[in-house]
Parts: sequence; C-alpha cells; structure tokens
Amino acid sequence: MDGYYFISTADSLKERETLSRDEFLDKANSSSEDKQITFLSLQDLKGGKVFGGPHNKLKWVADLKWDLLIIDEAHEGVDTDRTNEAFGKIKRRFTLHLSGTPFKAIADGHFKDNQIFNWTYIDEQKAKQEELKNLDDSGDHVNLPDMRLFTYKISDMISDRLEKGMEMDDENIDYAFELNEMFATDTSGKFVHENDISTFLNQLTSNEKYPFSTPELRDQLKHTFWLVGNRVASAMAMEKMLRHHPVFSEYKIVLAAGDGRSQSDSNSSEDEMKDTAANEKALSRVKKAIKENDRTITLSVGQLTTGVTVKEWSAVLMLSDIKSESLYMQAIFRSQNPYEFIDNNGNLCRKKSAYVFDFSPNRVLKVYDKFANSLLADVARGDATEKIREQNVAELLNYFPVLAEDESGKMIELDAEQVLTFPKAIVAKEIVNRGFVTNLLFVNINNVFNIPSEVIAALNKAPSTSDTDRQTKSEEVQHDPDRKKNRDHRISVNKDKLLGNKVYTSRMQDIVLSAVDSDMEADEIVEKITADCMPEISEVLGKYKETYSPSKAELDNIKNGLCKKVKEAAEEFVSGDIADRIAQDKLTDSLANIIEKDLPNDTVIREEEDKYEKEEKSEMDQIRRKLRTFTRAIPSFIMAASKDVDEITLDNIEDTVSDKDFEELFTEKDSEPFTKDDFRKIRGPWTNPETGETFEGFFDRYTFNAAIREFEEKRQEIADYLSPGAKEDIFSYIRPLKTNQIFTPRKVVNKMLDLLEENNPGIFEDPNATFADLYVKSGLYLTEIAKRLNRGLGSKIPDKSERVKHILEKQLYGFAPTNIIYNIARKYIYGTFSDIDDNNLKQLDLTDTFKKGETLNMKFTAVVGNPPYQEANANNKMSRSIYPIFVEQSTKMSDIVSLVMPARWMSGEDGPYRETSGFVAKMKSYGIKSFTLFPNSQDVFSGVDVKGGICYFVIKKGYQGKVDYSLVDNKNIFQDRVNFSNKLDDNIIIRFPELINIVEKIDYTVQDDKFTEPIRFHL
Repeated sequence: MDGYYFISTADSLKERETLSRDEFLDKANSSSEDKQITFLSLQDLKGGKVFGGPHNKLKWVADLKWDLLIIDEAHEGVDTDRTNEAFGKIKRRFTLHLSGTPFKAIADGHFKDNQIFNWTYIDEQKAKQEELKNLDDSGDHVNLPDMRLFTYKISDMISDRLEKGMEMDDENIDYAFELNEMFATDTSGKFVHENDISTFLNQLTSNEKYPFSTPELRDQLKHTFWLVGNRVASAMAMEKMLRHHPVFSEYKIVLAAGDGRSQSDSNSSEDEMKDTAANEKALSRVKKAIKENDRTITLSVGQLTTGVTVKEWSAVLMLSDIKSESLYMQAIFRSQNPYEFIDNNGNLCRKKSAYVFDFSPNRVLKVYDKFANSLLADVARGDATEKIREQNVAELLNYFPVLAEDESGKMIELDAEQVLTFPKAIVAKEIVNRGFVTNLLFVNINNVFNIPSEVIAALNKAPSTSDTDRQTKSEEVQHDPDRKKNRDHRISVNKDKLLGNKVYTSRMQDIVLSAVDSDMEADEIVEKITADCMPEISEVLGKYKETYSPSKAELDNIKNGLCKKVKEAAEEFVSGDIADRIAQDKLTDSLANIIEKDLPNDTVIREEEDKYEKEEKSEMDQIRRKLRTFTRAIPSFIMAASKDVDEITLDNIEDTVSDKDFEELFTEKDSEPFTKDDFRKIRGPWTNPETGETFEGFFDRYTFNAAIREFEEKRQEIADYLSPGAKEDIFSYIRPLKTNQIFTPRKVVNKMLDLLEENNPGIFEDPNATFADLYVKSGLYLTEIAKRLNRGLGSKIPDKSERVKHILEKQLYGFAPTNIIYNIARKYIYGTFSDIDDNNLKQLDLTDTFKKGETLNMKFTAVVGNPPYQEANANNKMSRSIYPIFVEQSTKMSDIVSLVMPARWMSGEDGPYRETSGFVAKMKSYGIKSFTLFPNSQDVFSGVDVKGGICYFVIKKGYQGKVDYSLVDNKNIFQDRVNFSNKLDDNIIIRFPELINIVEKIDYTVQDDKFTEPIRFHL
C-alpha cells in the first residue's frame, strides 16, 4: 500500500516483504510522520509483559497511539478476560472486528445494529449472478463457487439394526448419532467401531448416492478435506484405514493432525485449532502433496479449519460433532475458494461448486438454520417470528441448496420448512424405533457435578436401565460437587511438584548461547540443543513418574514428543540467522514454553483432566441409566392416555397415569417410592427454594415432544390390525414395564395360534367359539385371533362391520391386571373401531381369584396367553411361581388351553414354596397334544433370561396319545412324536427325544427308591 510500511515478524509472513520494528525505525522519518501497518498474532501480543505475558517485548505497541485496531477472525477466542485486558492496553481511535462467523457476538448484543456491516455468502452469490447476467466474466465474484450440502444418516449406512420394529440387540447404537463417539479409538489407536467404519468407507465408494461411488464423482473430488472425530488419534486411525482401502489407497493421505506423524496423540479439536505452528506446517504439507499427487485426502481434527486457503479442495467431509455454527461454517467454507485448472483435454476449467458432505443431518440442519439467521441482529436476539426465520432459510437455499435422504433413502432437495423440521423428525423417528431407550432424549449437561444434590437424591430413588434395555442392579449416583475444585487444586499442587520455583528461561538461554558460540554446523547445533535440553525434561518427567506412575510406553511417548518439539524449534532456528538476537530470544522462549507449558499439559493437566472427564462421564452414564427407566415407559403412557395425545408433552406426561401406577412402575422393591414430584424435580425446571438457583432438567424438551408426536403417528399408521397385509404392531415400539409383563412377540403368538388351529381344525371358522386371555399384557393374542376369525367367518358373516362387531363383542374376552395395561390393551384392540362395546375387556387381576381355586363360573372354547410367572412373597425376598395356578384354572375354564411359560418344572424341581410340587403329573393329566421347548429363553423373549428355558403347548382335555414334540435349540429344530411318561421317573419330562428312546430300552426294578437289579439294555 503506497505510503505505508508493513511491519511484522510473524512466521506466516516471513516470505513477504516486511520490516521488523527496528528496521522501520531505521528507515522512518525522524518526524515520525511515516505511516505503518503492523501485523501481530494474538498469541504473540499476549506474550508481552505489558499485555500480561511473561516476555519483555512489544512495549512499543502499547506506547503508540494507533488510528485503527483491526481484530481479524474476531470469533477466535477473543472474548476472554485476558484478551480484553491485552486489547485494553492498545491506545486507538477506532476498532474494527472482522469475522465470517460472528454469530455469538451478535447474539450476545456486543454491537448495536448500526455498528454491524454484513457482506454475507448470499450477498456474494447475488453479486456473482448479477455479473454473469451482465456477461462480466472478469467480475470480482464470477470465480466464486456456490456451495452444495449433502447430508446422510450414517446410522443407515453402517447398520440395518435400526430397521423399524426390530428388537434391541446387545450393542449400544447411539454412537451412530454421535460422530465423535463413532470415530473414537481404543488404547491401541484402533477405532472402537472399526467394522462399522469399514462398512461406512465401502458404502462411500460403492453406493451411488454417496460421494466417492463412481469414477466420475471421484474425478470431481480429487482433493478433499475430512474432519474426523475430536481427537488426533481418530484422524490417525482413519489414515491407516484409508491407506489399506481398495479405493482410497489410490489417494495421497495427508495427516493434518498433531505433528503430522502417524503416532499416538490425544490432542483435542480445540488444541488443534489453536496450534498456530502446527497449522502452518500442515498447510505446507497439504500444498506439497497436492502439487505432487493427482488425488489427495487431508485428515484433520481441528487444524486448517479457519483462515486457510487451499483452492484445490472441492469438498469437505464432516465426520465430527462440531456443533458451534461458527466453527462449523469456518470449516466447511475451506472448500469454497475460487480455482481454475486445465482438464485432461487441455481446457481451462473453473470450480463451479464446492461440496459439503455431512453425516449428522440432525446437527447440520440446525447449524444451517443458524447460518441463515444468526447474522441478522433481530433474529439472533430472538426478535423475529418463525415465518421470518423460514424466509431467511428459503433465501439461503437459493444459493446454498441442501439435499438429504427422505424416508425411503432417496436424495431430495429440501425446502425451507423441511430444513427447519427435519432435525426433529429424524431424531424422533430414531427414538421411536428404539422404544425411547436412548440417550437422544437427554440434553448434554455441561458440568455434571454442579447438578443440585436435591435432584440427584430424587434420581437415586429410581432403578436403572442399561442402554440395551435391561434392568440393571441397583446403583446410586455418587455426587461430589467439589470435584472440579479438587481437580484444579491437584493440578496446581502437582505442577508445583514438577516445576517448583525453577525458571527455565535463563537455563534455556544458556543452552541457546552455548550452541551458537560452539562454531558447529547447523545439524550439529540442532543435536546439541536437543541433547542439552533433554536432561532438564527428564528431570521433570521423573517427578511426574513418581506422582502418577505412568507405563513405560506412556512415558516414552511423552518424552519422544517433547524431544521432537525441541528438535523442530532448533531446526527452525538454524534455518535463519542464528546470530540474530531476536531469533535467539524466540528460541529461548520456545524451549522454556516446552518445559513450563507443554510438559505440564502433556502430563499433570492431561492426567487430571482425563480422570475428571472419566468421572464426569461415569456419573452422566449413571444418570442416563436412571433416566432411561422412565423414558422406556413413555410409549406405554401414550397408549394408556385418556386425553388427546396432541395435548401430551414432557410437561404433563406423568399425568397420563395414576399416582399409584406411577410409583409402582418406578419404585424398586423395599425402596422409598419414586413419586411424580421426584420426576418433576429431575424433569425441571426446578428452583432451589433456599438459593433461588434453577436446574433446567435432563430432557431435551423439543426432541421429547417431537418423539411423542412421532410415536402417535406410528400408532395410527399401523392401528388397523385387520387391514390386509398388516405385518407390524405397535408393541415392537413399546418396552415392557415390568418383568412380569413381558410382551409376547407377535411371531411367537402366531406360532402358538398355528398349533392351536392345527390341533383344533376349524376353530377359527366357528362363530360360536369363544377365546380368553386371562392375563392380558398387550392385547396381541386377542387381535391375532381377531384376524383369523375375520378371515374364517368371511362366508358366514359377509358384512365386515357386522363381522368385526360380532368377533369383538361375542367371541373375544380379556382380563388386564392393571389400569395402565387395561388402557393400553383397550386402545389397541378397540381403538380403530367405532360403535363397538369394549365390555369384554376387564381390568381385573385374576391371580388372587385363582389362588382360591375359583373360576368365577367362566367357560370358554379356548384359553390362550402368557400368564404371570412369579410374584414376590411379602415375608420373603424369594419369588413364588404362580404360572402353575393359571394353567390349572385355565383347564377348568376351557377344554383347549395354549400358554407360554417357564420350562423349569419339566425337571420335577419344586419351587421355593413347593408350589410346583407334582406339577409334572398334573401337566401330563391335562392332555398335552403339542409341546414346544426353547432351552434358551432368549430365543423367545429377546434379552430376557429365564432359567430352564421357555415352553408353549396345546392342551386338549381327554387326550392321552403321543405328544407332537419340538425342541428349538440355537435355531436348530428337533421334532418327534413322544410319550411324556417314562419308566425312569414319572416326575420328570425328558427334554431330548433321543434320550427318551434310550430310557425305554432300560430294564430295571426299583424298590424303596433304589435300583435292586442290574441295568440291562435291550439293543
């Protein structure tokens, strides 16, 4: 710029024509009228003593009176006390803040409306369109690419376990919605979810809707920038996988993370973004790789995400949970720089579009909304209507289109309304698919240890549910609000142990001067400086070892990393003028910082922060396990609700059931009741009456309420169980409320009914046949029978409405043990039909009636169902088996009985109260016609362990023939017709058919329960 001198000693500008301060003073007019522009990094500025740092430098900056202070990248950590203190020492007339993403500053009201001047991406693209319209090919904006965003659900790419209606398996699948968790690594540096990531990479390169799936697409994406996870180790693990991938191995992989070497590193995204030196070196490696290779992939955790230009990058792949709209937008716009190149045919080409491929649609669409609205002060402050927000999104979509997957997986271009609603809809659908047993319903608590103790006390009354929907043993959240203070105290104490009062600047200065005066070659100087520094480092590391007892590998890793930093600083020093005093001081400061700052960061601070993070995560995991006990009941609450579901929200969900039912559902045995007031405390907002502080609660309200709507939509969608082709029921999305109320899977119900019909032909074609479920848990047995009757009676009662009314009012009967189950079953069985009497479904627990041997004079053609298996004894913690009572009373009420129940009784074993004594003989006397045994109960009830297995059967009174016997073991089916009576012991039923044949061939005599003759086999 004419008339100005440009002053800077920043490394990033060392290739430019700049002056040092001393050089400027030598050239400047004695009248000091010469104009100057001085460039300083914020890090350099804050290092000066006058600005609060440790070094004696830059006092002249504070002494001058400046016309203008320009703060570039003003979103980058400038809003801190230390930074404000430093800027306060600079005397100036005006201040200009420059930022491409000033969202936080605008939202916080740091600037008045007349102080804000915007030139946005939309303004830029409008100018481009105007230039193109006027055929102005030399315009300033013609070369600027537009942006295009593609967003995919990574959960659909890596797994089919999230298909609607599937049972939960043993693996926590929430990581499919948390990219940092998905790309987490173990202690060996490998991805924890390596198989899924391998599948993900294969999908990227084979499925045509994904970016690297065809040669043509790869030609468009020759150089791309990937953000992977939030730890350097994640980028390193990805580098290894890409190098061995059949497609990505053709790319030069550039590791812009840590120091760029493929070794273990635990730096976070924030560390990476702030490491100026590492960013500069990474940029050099990227440019070199692009120059030498036709295709490159740059992997980063935080480096190169702001203030960097790599014009060849055509796309950014976002595989990281960056939720800050500022950081996110800074990162994705790395690919939007103009670029002209010569194609294979010798034609001059221009980069027309830059692409963003994001794999967390829930996150990215929220960020997109913020990007469209947060640069406008009134909207950022919340002063705009939803209509205005939608209009702003619509305008941005004109220049920055978004394509996402619809419900069928097809890529569609979203409109403004979809951008605003898709995030909630995507998450809500996943929540419903998982039966509300998911952490997606919970907010992230920034400081777990600051949760009020009263809230934790209420939470500790509730039982816990694992992320695989299993009730876990009782646990108590051990709350310690002083953990952070204790951590900081330990850091301070242990840093003092390591460093003491020793000041390393003077020692490092001696090392530098000794090397400079040694008259050595450059490489020898580097080796001498490194060798002289290592004893100092080793001494400090010895104290670290005494305090924390790290492994030898960990200690060596830290030592090697520090050694590399020393060597790199020395190499940079000898590349310039080693006689330059400023360069010597800079090296001295760098070496002192390695010991005084980097070493404590790599040791004490890392150890204590890792410990704190683990404790915080452990406590949050405990809290979530307790919260899941409540959320798993939400679908049942919605089903049981008498009010309009549109009126149900997080703020009133507990009112859908009675106080008594609520407490019974969530209170552990022999524990203090978990009440609705306790729930309201953890739901929030709850204000401490003594301190006035408010706890906002654990739940994401908007997501929670969206999931309620989604569940109700799903229920209505599949409510008509009589419609042709109905293959799904709502109980695939509902978790049982108690162990005694496990829902029988639909496929098991139908197998039982198949056997019932096989052994009683025509039973579902009889308009006079009656069917009863004596312990309704869902209503599924009755609705599946209704389907069969609806088909079987078609010719006898042709009118469908009349036929359905006859079936539900004259043929089906049920007894629900609790009010909540009654309401669930009533809505499921009768909810889609009008003008049908539902009196055949009663809220009545028949357990006490059956214990008295009474049947209430009821008779049915057939009894089917899943009876209760046990009940707690009031005077003893041991549970009493009660299913034998239900079997016995069922045979009194009907000649045909089909039930599913535990199979332990087959061995003749008595229950703890002898309640199963003689039950084998009773079962044989009832007339078993068909019997199916599952030694592993989880083959029937996923996730439920019943010792001795599960069985179901068909009893037909008076039948005395052989039994159609099936043994299903690990999906292997053994079938035979057998006689349940045997010579060896009539108080057992032999489980394995081949053993029955052997027993029949034994010749023996028994007297006084002892064998009196030798056993002989008749072969």
